[in-house]
Amino acid sequence: MREWRPQVVVSAGSYVSVPVIWAAHHLGIHTLIHQQDVRPGLANKLMAPAADRITVAFESSLKDFPRRKVTWTGNPVRPSIFQGSAATAREIFHLPTTQPVLLVIGGGTGSAHLNQVVGSAAYKLVRQWSVIHITGQQRDFPELHHEHYVATPFLTWQIPHALALADLVICRAGLGTFSELAALAKSAIFVPMPDSHQEDNARVIREAQAGVVIPQSRFDQQRLLAETDRLLAAANERATLGQRLHRFYRPKALVDLTDEVLRLTAQ
Repeated sequence: MREWRPQVVVSAGSYVSVPVIWAAHHLGIHTLIHQQDVRPGLANKLMAPAADRITVAFESSLKDFPRRKVTWTGNPVRPSIFQGSAATAREIFHLPTTQPVLLVIGGGTGSAHLNQVVGSAAYKLVRQWSVIHITGQQRDFPELHHEHYVATPFLTWQIPHALALADLVICRAGLGTFSELAALAKSAIFVPMPDSHQEDNARVIREAQAGVVIPQSRFDQQRLLAETDRLLAAANERATLGQRLHRFYRPKALVDLTDEVLRLTAQ
């Protein structure tokens, strides 16, 4: 901090940020923290007294922080997420045009439970779906070799195209995924990580009827196949779920959060 003398330090949580924000505060450097999830994290609670400004993704989170500091911006999403092309995705993944597409997002390191359930059901899913399965780096499940099934540890520039092509998404309930699916009005099955902030995010989705939420303890092959079969035959329901999820998207979130940072630099 003394060497670089930043004008503003911005954090979105995590325990490693706590000493950074407090160091900036003690050196008279402006600070901003962003609360993404519905439930305020411990790190943000610890940093709040040292923060000059606090932004939140959900209106309901305003009550969790001092009124004079907090503002509701929504959660920003990367602009590239809107530049996906379904046609490009079919070329990338070599998928036929005759089947709807199921996108499975296992997470950065991979959700073992989600991957195992989808992996074990893949041979049945491909009868009706083309499946793009993002497994993460850690995976231990039988991999299917089939023209309608593509497994990959991760996607980078391809993810906007995969999302553009997807008719249904299966994922965790982290705020990054939540925000991007909301921005694109995608229908999804959410399997929140147990005993985590994701369960609070999923509760908001369930209460808004903006997605199908299945606790991990109930997410097995039978439930997966039943829900995907039902939603495959219910195009109107998929569209409705996507539209309801889209209500959580705030188009000006990136601009509003940036404005908060710029106001601090001007002080």
